[in-house]
Amino acid sequence: MNLRYWDDAGNNISLLFKLFDSWDTVLHEYDNAWGNYIAPQVYNQQTQAGYLAIAARDIGWLPQLEFSIERKYAVGSFSKGRCDLALWRKNRGEITEIYIEIESSCYTANINPKRIKGVSDCLEKAQRDVNNIREARGLHRIALVLVRLNKAPLPYNPSALWGRIRAIRKNLDADFCSLHVRKDKYRKMTHKAEGRDCLGIAVFGCIKGQL
Repeated sequence: MNLRYWDDAGNNISLLFKLFDSWDTVLHEYDNAWGNYIAPQVYNQQTQAGYLAIAARDIGWLPQLEFSIERKYAVGSFSKGRCDLALWRKNRGEITEIYIEIESSCYTANINPKRIKGVSDCLEKAQRDVNNIREARGLHRIALVLVRLNKAPLPYNPSALWGRIRAIRKNLDADFCSLHVRKDKYRKMTHKAEGRDCLGIAVFGCIKGQL
C-alpha cells in the first residue's frame, strides 16, 4: 500500500512523505530478505528507529541514532541527554535539522479509534521529550508513536484499515499519520510464531516548529 499522510498545521510535509515512503520500502525489503524467518515489524522501538535511519540514508539524509542533546529538566536548567533519532538534510546550501523522539505500542489490526489510550499516552510522552530538547539544537522536532498491528487474518483489507488510522489520527490530534501494510505473500511466508499475524505498522506524529 502506498504511503498516505495528513497534516493540519500548514507544515511542508513533503519532506516526511519522502522519508516514510522510503521507510515503507525498507520494511518491504527486510520482509523479502528474511523470507519465512521473522517479520521485521515485530522488533522493538530501537530497531524501528534503525529502520527509519536506513530510510533517511536511502534518500540522501544523514541520520544519527541516540544523538547527544541538552534536555530541560527545570526552568532554565538543562542536562545532557539523548534524542532517539536526529536527521540532517542539505538542500541548496541550507541544512534542515530534524530531531525525532519515538515511542511504540501494540494493538490488534482492528484497533478502535475510541479506545486508543495506549497510543495517546505514548504520543504524549514523545511530545514531552521533544518539547524538552533545548531549542538551540534545532527548531524542527517530531514526536512519533509506532503502532504494531497484529492478530490480522489473511487476507486483510488495507483500505478499511487506512480509514480507521485516519480516524485515530483525528482523535489523537496528531499532525500526520502513515501506514505500512505487509504484503500477503510476505505474511504467508512467515511462520506464525515469528510474526505472521503482524499486518504492519501505523505511525502517528506531531510536529513542533515548521518544516
